[in-house]
Amino acid sequence: MDCQNPHSPGPLRLLSRLFCAAFIALGVSARANVVTFEEVTLALPDGAGALAGTLAHVQDGDTVVLMVAGSGPTDRDGNQPHLKNDSLRQVAEGLASLGVSTLRYDKRGAGHSVVRNLREDDVQLQTYAGDVERWVARLREQGRFQRIGILGHSEGGLVATLVAQKLAVDFVMLLEAPGRPFDEVLKAQLARKLPEEQARSAASIIDSLKAGRPVADVPDTLRSVFRPSLQPYWASMFAQEPADLVARLSMPLLILQGDQDLQVDIGDAARLAAARPSASACLVRGMNHVLKHVEKPADQNRAYTDPSVPLSTEVLRDMALFLKTLNQDSVHAAKGAFACPVRIADAVQAGR
Repeated sequence: MDCQNPHSPGPLRLLSRLFCAAFIALGVSARANVVTFEEVTLALPDGAGALAGTLAHVQDGDTVVLMVAGSGPTDRDGNQPHLKNDSLRQVAEGLASLGVSTLRYDKRGAGHSVVRNLREDDVQLQTYAGDVERWVARLREQGRFQRIGILGHSEGGLVATLVAQKLAVDFVMLLEAPGRPFDEVLKAQLARKLPEEQARSAASIIDSLKAGRPVADVPDTLRSVFRPSLQPYWASMFAQEPADLVARLSMPLLILQGDQDLQVDIGDAARLAAARPSASACLVRGMNHVLKHVEKPADQNRAYTDPSVPLSTEVLRDMALFLKTLNQDSVHAAKGAFACPVRIADAVQAGR
């Protein structure tokens, strides 16, 4: 991203101005970075197909962030069918303005990631973690970068922590990631959306799956969520304890949570932060689940479906501060730790 280039495309030029102004104020370099975009593919084992992604390589940059999208058929830009917001694309553009390269990709079965004979029954959380491990291996094989980190959004945060404890990447950033076991998160989400009787039925199914008991007789009103072919995926999710996974990480960790998120709340971030006291855990005012700035509840739907809704500038501000600490050479510096403008712990204590 070129802060000075008047010929950049309109949306990119607007983002560039916003990010550059914020980073200059922070004392972070906002020089014109030369970025090359490479379409990359990753072959899956046994000829099963290939994943497709975009490597945004910043010239002279020594850091790359592998971006892991959230749940559902999400592509490299953070979009799903009928839900286009370009959130991950905008994060990648913001990181480029910081001199940080990114690799973002279409999840298997989404976008241009084609997997032959893909069956829902075969997809579990560990399936997505395996894909991330392969991308990390690809980045290491290239030898272009001195530092490799993982950014996980929502469910992608759970995947990121699974991979990070196994591969020991250089840093992890969790955005709107669940802190409670996902069965609790899903129960709460469905309770807000479903009539009371259906919510009770859904909770019973969730409890059965968590206990390792598949449910054959699913009410028609709940089949879209709990059809038998999806149950192995849910069971793999419910088996994880996000706070325990975070507690096992030793690399620098950033936890970001928006106070306008309708899917994951500040309590989730607080639980993650408590499990890893050395992490920087920041509340982002006005940010919703897809990392967009919303002023009022009525803005939520548009934020999910309109790419022109701007990304929260504060989320880039906090990532900039975090990444800046990684470059500190002082032996006394707490790598990755910085004073959040709004700490999760302070916000919880003050009742938000």
